[in-house]
Amino acid sequence: MDKMKDFFNNLAEDWDNHSKGDPEKMERIFKTAELKDNSKILDIACGTGVLEEFLLKHNPHSILAVDLSEKMIEKAKSKYKDPKITFLCENVFNLKNEKFDFIIVYNAFPHFLEPEKFIEHISTLLNENGQFVICHGMGRKHLNDHHKRTANEISLGLKPASEVAELISSHFNIKSVIEEEHIYIVYGTKK
Repeated sequence: MDKMKDFFNNLAEDWDNHSKGDPEKMERIFKTAELKDNSKILDIACGTGVLEEFLLKHNPHSILAVDLSEKMIEKAKSKYKDPKITFLCENVFNLKNEKFDFIIVYNAFPHFLEPEKFIEHISTLLNENGQFVICHGMGRKHLNDHHKRTANEISLGLKPASEVAELISSHFNIKSVIEEEHIYIVYGTKK
């Protein structure tokens, strides 16, 4: 875990220069994942808060944005003052007593090195019929090529969306599986 934290702490200062959310992709992700107004949202591995500007457009009840990297969280806090958002430097596995309507993992799923354990934990954090989306603002091939060059030691690589859907299907009803050249979405609701 320290290797992961150190890796992202080292990237935090420059993160926003190369990791920006594409508004069209964000809206496609949220539409596909049926994001509803007034949702209690958990943004896992939020980095510098890339998603928050887009999530706020959907009138959330609240957003808890968590990341392991202190420096990513510091940067995120400096960008947002909205009272609906709470940024927390924490390992998501330490979240136990909260429940959410919508959980999103954007551009981060390959960094969860025990995906089965991660999926099981996520299911405990969702309300009944809660929504869970794993998504990337780039295609699988592009992401895996990028991780081989820059993050090989802290990434499992992104599996085909159909395999990820199968992985989460023990805890989630699969609603949508999209794998295209420039976007990747696996969406399900809690069983």
